[in-house]
Amino acid sequence: MENPMYGIIVGNIRDAREPNDPDPSWHVAAVQTRQQVKRQQQPYSKLKVPELIKDQVSPDYIREAQSTDATLANIRKLVISGKTITSKYNSKAKFVSKVGIIHREYQSQVGKSCCPGICR
Repeated sequence: MENPMYGIIVGNIRDAREPNDPDPSWHVAAVQTRQQVKRQQQPYSKLKVPELIKDQVSPDYIREAQSTDATLANIRKLVISGKTITSKYNSKAKFVSKVGIIHREYQSQVGKSCCPGICR
């Protein structure tokens, strides 16, 4: 060969299989690092929930807290206007009120409740 494309050229090897005809008896083994094994053995940490939430959160409490929470003032304005917000990553969010509780409707996901500051 005068101008080969590659530095090493391997010729035909006797009894070699074609690329589209692999040996079904070959097994692939995956290896886990020590760190992966360590993380897998650790239980998930518990979610930190304020004592207030455990005792008195109800739909009526959420409605009242959302209506008086100053941090949700702009969200309440968006509920009234019905405006859809588009992020820099082209995701869309819209805030709506369902049975008096403000929810966020996110493109291709289920809406989520807006949590008042006292419950965060």
